[in-house]
Amino acid sequence: MKSTVFATLVTLFFAIAGVFAQQNTPFYTTYPIGQTQLKAGDDITITWLNGLDQDVTVRLLEGSNTNNLSPTGIEFTVDGSSGSYDWTVPASVDSSATYALQYVYDNDEGSTEYNYSGQFSITGGSGAASSSVVPSSSVAATSSPAPSQSASASSSASQQQSSSVPAASSSSASKTQSASETPTIEEESAAMMSAKWTIVSMMAPALIAVAMVA
Repeated sequence: MKSTVFATLVTLFFAIAGVFAQQNTPFYTTYPIGQTQLKAGDDITITWLNGLDQDVTVRLLEGSNTNNLSPTGIEFTVDGSSGSYDWTVPASVDSSATYALQYVYDNDEGSTEYNYSGQFSITGGSGAASSSVVPSSSVAATSSPAPSQSASASSSASQQQSSSVPAASSSSASKTQSASETPTIEEESAAMMSAKWTIVSMMAPALIAVAMVA
């Protein structure tokens, strides 16, 4: 009897923890959810909970399985506070791949954070989506070393060339994020699971006490 009561309480607690995560996770996707099957070319409405009042970049991720997802180069900007976005499923995607949506947003401290939808499939695609990754070394590659021995005119030309590069380019380069730095879905899921287990550890004594009384 006691074990049955305890098992029921634990099940109920995990259900409550799941609801808690939904209510507190920014950009918790309610459609498409995991295992959803979309059709290329169809118009759908992406929906989410706990949006923030800011412009948010949403990226379509692609991979051969859920452990290996990377940006496809397809992305769009949404109003984070709207809770929904009308989207046409791309026709150029690879129907054999697994997909997910990645939300890129700023937290209260101004740092970039990510959240993900569940993994879904897309049928009827005509091919693989193109992937474009901007190398972080692109700005450095534009500069060339000056000769060790040069005339004053060459030195002047070199200075003019270096000054012609906009200062903003270095700032832009610092904001460029390589694919290897993008958090994986597994890392985000692990963080959420860690939070749930923290809640469990805090509530465990109360659950045990209730079970003993029962």
